[in-house]
Order: sequence, then C-alpha cells, then structure tokens
Amino acid sequence: MFGGTLLDSLYCIKGKKSKNNEFKKLVSIFSFSRNAYLITDSDAIKKENKIIDQSNFSEAKDFFAAEFASLSEKGYKLGLWYKKNNTEVRTLEDYLDDISIKDNPKLGKPTKKLYALKITNLWDETKRLKDFKNNLSNEIQALDELIRQWNE
Repeated sequence: MFGGTLLDSLYCIKGKKSKNNEFKKLVSIFSFSRNAYLITDSDAIKKENKIIDQSNFSEAKDFFAAEFASLSEKGYKLGLWYKKNNTEVRTLEDYLDDISIKDNPKLGKPTKKLYALKITNLWDETKRLKDFKNNLSNEIQALDELIRQWNE
C-alpha cells in the first residue's frame, strides 16, 4: 500500500461506524495474498506536551494496527511497520541518509511518490543500509526475518 489516502479509503468510516464492513474491506485486501506487510508513517508531533498524529488518517492507522494484531493471532501472516507516537521518525523519508536528502530537495507533498522514486533511482550499488539513519537496517532486518518465517 502507498499513502495515507489509500489507507483511509480502505478504512472509510464516516459517521456511522460499522466494524463488520471495515473487517470485510480488510479481509478483501488479503484476497490476493494471506501475507501482508503494512508500512505507515507515524506523522506524530509534540504539541503542548502532548503527542498527536497530525495526519487525517489516525483512526485508519489505529484500526489497521488493531486488526493486524487480531488477525496475526489467528494465524494470518501479517506485519506492521507503524511507529505510533514516534516524533523523531515521523515519516519514512526521515530514514533517508543525509546525502540523499541534500542531493534531492523535497518536491512537495503531492509528489511524495515521485520524490521517493527520484531518490531511489539515483542510488547505485554502493548504497548500504548502514548509510541510513534512525536504524533503518534494524527495521529491514526485522522485515526480512518475518518474511523468512512466513516461508518456512
């Protein structure tokens, strides 16, 4: 999945809450594969000594986190990379190394995907996980281990 708008459209609770409908949407996501890994930004900021999610999708993220936990207990092979309330690594771009950021100034919010593609297309075979900040290598290693467990 890519982007909070997609996440929100899958969640889609407007006004009247219907958990059954939301569960059906979630299950339909897995109709093509029972293995899924969701990556979502925390979008957390500190404001007046409180940590808040400044995105429009906090309910959707919480819903998916709870459903992933529940379905994982039932044997679904799911993973979630969601650092809720993390104000230091608010977005996936915060994992980028300093050189990638310096060489590629932000293109703006509407073109977040293009920004990511631009940066990754410029990487060569010398780019290593250790080049990235905020322990990206730990996150990738955890994802790798999870996928290997799924395939056992």
